[in-house]
Amino acid sequence: MGRKIKAIILDNSNGFTLVEVLIAMVIGTIIIGAVFMASLAGQQSASGIEQKIDMQQDVRAALDIMSLEISMASYNPSFDKSAIQWLDTSCNVAGANTLNKGIQQANASNLTVEMDLNGNGSLADSNEIISYSYAGNRITRRTGCEGGAQTLIGGTNVQVINNVDTPVFQYFDGNNNVTARIPDIRRINITLVVRAIAPDMKGQTRTMVYSTSVIPRNHVISIQ
Repeated sequence: MGRKIKAIILDNSNGFTLVEVLIAMVIGTIIIGAVFMASLAGQQSASGIEQKIDMQQDVRAALDIMSLEISMASYNPSFDKSAIQWLDTSCNVAGANTLNKGIQQANASNLTVEMDLNGNGSLADSNEIISYSYAGNRITRRTGCEGGAQTLIGGTNVQVINNVDTPVFQYFDGNNNVTARIPDIRRINITLVVRAIAPDMKGQTRTMVYSTSVIPRNHVISIQ
């Protein structure tokens, strides 16, 4: 005996129900929201990283220049201590402290170093007197006895915001004790507290601290 097979035809003419549409909308909204939040977090992270990289580039470049030049303080290739006349901060021979040699100014915000690069006994040549000063949220650099100071760092991407508790320059003697006496200087610590000028996507400005130490070997040799 054969079996009768009934064909059941589903009628889909009615489409999706309201509940199904609402569920689909909720799921879609959740997915879109998750994608948006992930994208926003990625943009904020990228903005923060880019800001940090800009700060690092500016500060590291400034620290490299300062470290190189400060390390040359009291340089005298002739090794004749009487062959060169050091100058005070006003470029006056008579006003110079002979005991200080090539560091005639050294305090928390200002440092002046001198070096006889070509060994001719004169400090009149280019880049033989270099002064660094911290004021107005920037570090300036002045060379020689004439001409204005130029901004080394600050005012473009970052501001320098050192305070009394964090001096730009700090000086140490041979026993690693803080000293204010220039002939005793054996190491100079440079610290820059910098803050980004432009806020990130969260409206916040990043603050970073960078530091390096310099050993002015020529200065040590010149006063021995």
